[in-house]
Amino acid sequence: MFTRPQIGRNKHRHYLLSCVVLFLSFIIGMIIYLETKEAILKPGMSNKLVQLIDNLGISIFSLIMIFGIAISIRFVHQRPFKTLITGHAVIRWRLLFIGMGVIAICMAIMYPIAMLISPSEFVYNGIDNELFLFILLSAVFAIPIQTTLEELFFRGFLLQWFGTFIKSTLLLCTVIIIIFAAMHFFNPEMTMNPFVVAGGYVIMSVAYTVSTFVLKGTEFTIGVHAANNMLLMTFFLFSENALLAPMALWTINYSTSAFLVTIYGMNLLWLGFVLIFRKRLLKLS
Repeated sequence: MFTRPQIGRNKHRHYLLSCVVLFLSFIIGMIIYLETKEAILKPGMSNKLVQLIDNLGISIFSLIMIFGIAISIRFVHQRPFKTLITGHAVIRWRLLFIGMGVIAICMAIMYPIAMLISPSEFVYNGIDNELFLFILLSAVFAIPIQTTLEELFFRGFLLQWFGTFIKSTLLLCTVIIIIFAAMHFFNPEMTMNPFVVAGGYVIMSVAYTVSTFVLKGTEFTIGVHAANNMLLMTFFLFSENALLAPMALWTINYSTSAFLVTIYGMNLLWLGFVLIFRKRLLKLS
């Protein structure tokens, strides 16, 4: 069972010991991140380039954190790392790539609708070939590392830990939804409209967490989360955002209608796909 692993060592003391490992990984990651950033940054660099370098530095930090999680699962909990990703015998890679494709299709549907509803809020920035290449490389190589860390920690490590003492599946799902949504309440986007934006994060958290429970693993949400942030960083960014991207092809100035369509609508659309086709998705290997 994915939410409550039956193999390895999964008592509270083991999770607390893993927290020590993760804390040490956090300290090491932050030191390397700050030292690397200081070594690369030079006086006179443009703010756009500084943001990209910062994004890459966060990815190095995230990679170290993933390594720390892997060590804790393997040596503290004495079970395979894949048990943090799936409840099945093998990682379902097809499910991951389907998740990436589904979110791309949902974005291709909902963002043009938002453009039609609020055309004045979408500002086309044009293409700076050199900058766009840097953004594209950062999106492809850096973003998936960051998003995978979030999935492994929130809907892997924390979910399985809390599953040891929260017996109600509904309550466990609700707790993870609240924690993951609350983490985003400190993002710059909250200044646009705290209530509407917070609601969007709750809907997003519901979609990711419910999908994890329904599909008995995080493969699909790892794919969705990575592709979502990669595409946003490259093509669509709200004027206030937490992705540390200097520019996308379009900047979206906040309007409630645009936010409802792009964030509420898109996440509900792909969650609907999961719920409708869950039986077929569960058969994938």
